[in-house]
This record gives sequence, C-alpha cells and structure tokens, in this order.
Amino acid sequence: MPKRRTLLVIVLVVIIAVSAFAVYFTSPSWLPRSTTLAISPSVTSIAAGNPLVLSASVKYGSAAVSGGTITWQTSGGSLSQSTGTSVIFTPPSVTANQTFTITASFGGNGVYQSSTSTSRVTVSPPSAAATRLTVTPPSFELQGGETQILTATLVSGSKALGANVTWAISPSGVGSLSSSAGASVTYTAPTVQQTTSVSVTASFAGNAEYKSSSGSSAGTVVPAQASTKTTKVEVSPSGFAVVSGKTQTLTAEVEIAGNDTPIGGATVTWTVTPPGEGTVSPTSGLSATYTAPTVQQNTSVTITATYAANGNYLESSGASLGTVMPQTALQFLYQLTFSSASLTSLTLRGPVTMNGTSVTLISAQSANLTGVNMTRFGLTATSMYVDGLLLYTTSINGYSSALGGTVAIKGDQSISRGPIDSASFSNVTIEFVRMEGESANLTGMASAGQFVGGTEPYVPCIITAPSVAMSNTYSITGPTTWSVKNENVSSLTTGRIDLPQFSLQHPVAYTLDRHNKNYNATEVWSLTASSATAIKVSAYLIYFRVTGGEMVTLVVTGNDNPNNLIPFGLNTGGGFNGLNIDVHPVYFSASQLALGSFVISITPPAASASPLNPAGLPLMGASMAVVPVYPAREPSC
Repeated sequence: MPKRRTLLVIVLVVIIAVSAFAVYFTSPSWLPRSTTLAISPSVTSIAAGNPLVLSASVKYGSAAVSGGTITWQTSGGSLSQSTGTSVIFTPPSVTANQTFTITASFGGNGVYQSSTSTSRVTVSPPSAAATRLTVTPPSFELQGGETQILTATLVSGSKALGANVTWAISPSGVGSLSSSAGASVTYTAPTVQQTTSVSVTASFAGNAEYKSSSGSSAGTVVPAQASTKTTKVEVSPSGFAVVSGKTQTLTAEVEIAGNDTPIGGATVTWTVTPPGEGTVSPTSGLSATYTAPTVQQNTSVTITATYAANGNYLESSGASLGTVMPQTALQFLYQLTFSSASLTSLTLRGPVTMNGTSVTLISAQSANLTGVNMTRFGLTATSMYVDGLLLYTTSINGYSSALGGTVAIKGDQSISRGPIDSASFSNVTIEFVRMEGESANLTGMASAGQFVGGTEPYVPCIITAPSVAMSNTYSITGPTTWSVKNENVSSLTTGRIDLPQFSLQHPVAYTLDRHNKNYNATEVWSLTASSATAIKVSAYLIYFRVTGGEMVTLVVTGNDNPNNLIPFGLNTGGGFNGLNIDVHPVYFSASQLALGSFVISITPPAASASPLNPAGLPLMGASMAVVPVYPAREPSC
C-alpha cells in the first residue's frame, strides 16, 4: 500500500512539472515578436532625372529593432542597392506622370517576426526648356520673281538644336516658299504693282523636352520700276550682356548689300524691343548708348538700327541681341556638377565672407571627381583630380553617407565638420565664387563658347600666356566650319602644348573686328594657373596672335587662310615656340589637361580692349596679318 501511494505521488509530480513546462514554453514571451517597418518618405513626387533617397526602420512597439536584413524592390526605375537601411531610387524617363512602388521587407529572425512596407513615388516628366528661334536674314527686299534663301536657327540656352521648323507667309499668298518645313527655305517674290510688305515666319511646335518658339524675317516686294539699291545695316556688337542700370555703346554701319560699300551720310534710327526694357540715346545717328533697366532676372532685349529708304536706296535694319542681368553677385556664380567624388581630409567651415558673399569653405587634401560639368567656361570632363582644394560655395546639394545622407548646405548657415579622413559624394551640384588648388588634372575635357546669336554667334574663351611650345606635330588650317560658324574659323591640332602663366578668360560680352583684326571683351569669369600642359589638343579659333621666329607678330582671324599668312610655312610642323600668345577658341578639347597652382575666380565686369592691342588701332600690314616687330623688315611669306 505505501508503494502504491509513493508511485501515485511521483506520477502527480511529473504531471505538474510537465504542465508547468508546457505553460512556460508556450507563453507569448517566447514566441517571435511582431514588428512594423516604416519607409520615409512613404508618398512623394519627383521629376524624372532627380534621384530620391529612401530609408527604412523596423520597430517592435516603440523600440527600434536592430539586426536582421532589409531587402528592397521597385516596380520601375532602379535602386542603388538591394539591401540596407537606405537606398537611392533613380526614376526612369517618363512622358506622363507615372507612379512607382518601392517595397522594403524585413526578413525577421528567431526573436522578431518579418514585416513589409511600401512607398509610392510619382514621377513627372522633366519640364520643357525654353527655346529661341531666329531667322536670317532678319529682313530682305526683292522684285517680283526674285528669290531669297531664309535660314532658321533654333537654340536652347547655349545649345543649338537640329529640330525641323515649319514655315508660313503672311499675308497668305504674297509669294511662295520652296518648302513648308526644314532648316532653310527659298522665298519667291510675286509680281506687284506697288511696294508690298510680307513676313516669312518659322515656327517650332515644341515637344516634351523643349518649348515652342518662332521667328520671322520682314520682307519688302517692290515693283520692277521702283528698283533701287539694296542696303544692309550691321550693328556692333552683335550680342552683349549688361548689368541693371549700366550702359552699352552700340554702333551701326550702313552699306550697299553685296559689295559692302559704305553709304556716305547714311544714318539710322534706334529702337528697343520689348518697348520699355531700357532706353537708347540718341535715337538717331550711327552711334547710340543703351541704358539697361532694373530687372530681377535675366531679360532679353533687341536693339534695332533701321535705315530709311530714299530715292536711291532701300530700307534695311540690323540688330544686337542683349541680356540684362540683375545687380547681384549671385548672377556671376559658377556652377559645378559631378556624378561622383571621393575626397580626403575633408573639412567644411562657414559662414565666411568671399567677394562680399557669405559662403561655406570646403577644403580637402585631394578630390577626385567624375562626370564633371562647369558653367561659364562651358567645361566638361570625364574626370578631374585636384590636390590641395579650397572651394568657396554659396550652396551644396547632393548625397554623402559621410555627412548623413542628403546634403543641402547654404553659404550663410553655420557649419563646422571635419576633418573627415575620407568622404564620398554622388549627384552633387555646387555653386561657388572661387576655387583654388595646388594642381589639377582633367581627363577627356572640352570647352565650348556661349551661343549668343548674331554675326559672331559664339562668345569665345580668351587664352593668354607669355610663351607657348607646341610639340608632337601641330597644324593650323582654315577657314573651316564649326557648328553654325561656316567657313570662318581656324582649326588647330597639336600632340602637346605647354603654357607657363596660363590665363583663361570667359567674357560676358565680346566683339571682334575681323577687318581691322582687333577685339573688345568684358571679362567676368577667369581661370589662372602657374602652368598648363594639354595633350592631344583640338581647337577652333576665331582669332589668334603670337610672336614667332625673328620677333614677327602674326595676327590671324578665322576668315584668313593660314597657309597664305603665316611666313616660312610655319602653319604645320613637328614643333613651334612662340611668345605672347592671345588665342580665342569657340571650342577646344584635350585628352588631358594638367594645371599647376590655379585659381578660378570672378572679376567685376569692366570693358577692356585687346591686351595686345589696347588702343584698338588697325594693325600694321593688316592685309597680310603680319606685324614686323624686330628686325624692321617684311618677313618672307
């Protein structure tokens, strides 16, 4: 009997122990805990071409959960990575608003359950860029049956577009066109009994990338018995830029069309379009001064000089295209963009003052940039490496994990970061007033002049140096063509070029007198370096001046044939050494460009004459474009 009681007690103890064990190990505190996953932003809108940073966090109740893996997927576009707490979403190109879903998933672990969340991103097409369409010639005069070729030039900013345009005549039926579409057409004048006005208009319909625009040429059709000599008016400068409240001097020359013979005693009247955008004084005469109005943003104006018809000559007009800029230092900022960068010993300090502007100072022992684009110089490069970088910026926007993700810094805000041993950046835009470096090396670089239209449609860079050495074969030929400049630029190629005390200026306004071979420039943006070496150089020049062997100074414009002007056959060869170079390329490129200690800065806009011809006087021996300096004798050609 005692044995049976003992066995019963043992059985009861076992049952109680098993029950307690089951209750304990099936308690909720031992089950995987539920989690919530949040994505920021959860709903947003961006424009195509603008990357978006998304971040995800996992919580159990209000407590953050660490450990585990977050994976990402997208219904369109691309992600910078498939796992992690944050990713960069790059949207695809779209033609209409389109919404994409980005999904983040937490896989869970033995302690926490899995969870998922989504973000909805609406991507809109990029806004269309403004365009400008001009028709040349801007005016013409014909008799019945005569024809006039009209050419349309379509640009957006400084970029020339190749899009087709459509043509129309107003009033309808006054003459005919060879085609209703294309870059150029031929207008045929009808037979008329009295002088008849006609307008031929070119129109660009626009598309998703560019806005619509139009331009026209004003024509006059005269009866056969009313035939007089056709005239033309040339306005100098053909294009200019001026700050609010400042002035620009303009001159006009009236000539007989076809033979460029000046008309003695001719005068013109001056007008401003749009009306009210500044004043011109006097309103008649061959010279006038334009006074710019006060504006808050860049404003385009056209200053037109009109020659009135008389018994011997027909009416004609010419124009100068101008840009009025606000009175603000920010108008003259450089903008630097790059797709990625790595910097060492990085510091950011601000605000500090530079050129009267509050800026952030970025310094780095070294900076390696890729996908580089710099405004004002029209400069692009595959890569750019800088030692001892100092950069004075008014704004920085981009992404850097070393700085906590998205970067948006203004020059007037307080910041003190670094030194940071190394930092990477992506998709960065920097506006700056000054850049310095101990040295720089650019790979795959190119620089193009700014398109302004008119008789000199591109504002060139101005490169000067006290001496030049070209090696590994060089060649100067022309006249040739670059972009819309037809048969009026010189082509320069060389395997290597070395320049000490290198200076590159980008004028805000520029005029070139190809006949007298002198120029005037208003300098604003400048790059100076202790030395410059370029490899595999190709350039298109509208002007160059250099002192060569036996101290002979050569001056050549893009209209000249270097084969006839450069003495001793020195337009091509294995190597060349010269002094006091002054070269104006509308485009140049190099496979590599190495700079010694350099500074990129902004200088106040002030008119200056050619540094090698400061008086702006016609050069001796201009017909040969050769100035004998020493010895005093004509060179052999």
